[in-house]
Amino acid sequence: MINITPESLLQFMQKHKYESDIQADTQQVYTIFKINQKEYPLFLRVFDEGHLLQLLVFVPCHLQPTDSNNEQQKMIVADLARLLHLLNKELDVPGFGMDEMAGVVFYRLMLPTPKKKKK
Repeated sequence: MINITPESLLQFMQKHKYESDIQADTQQVYTIFKINQKEYPLFLRVFDEGHLLQLLVFVPCHLQPTDSNNEQQKMIVADLARLLHLLNKELDVPGFGMDEMAGVVFYRLMLPTPKKKKK
């Protein structure tokens, strides 16, 4: 396996012209994709001593916390949860989720790092 570090990820992102940096407290590499006037924050985090890479991108929407008494908001959150479940069911690599308490929707994927090619 190739051993990935936050520094090597940052170097790769900058080499490919992505404005990126390392978040000091979490050691995650982050960048923001801008698509159709919307910002999609992407976080890359190394696990298992560089053998696993997590990609986490947040979808630009905000949910109201479900502990509110707003029935319409609860229905919206329930409908969104069903939609995300349907998307995950149809995708080869599912990973959509949401955190109702934080009011965020995201896509998360854990990837093993590729094996080095033998020379």
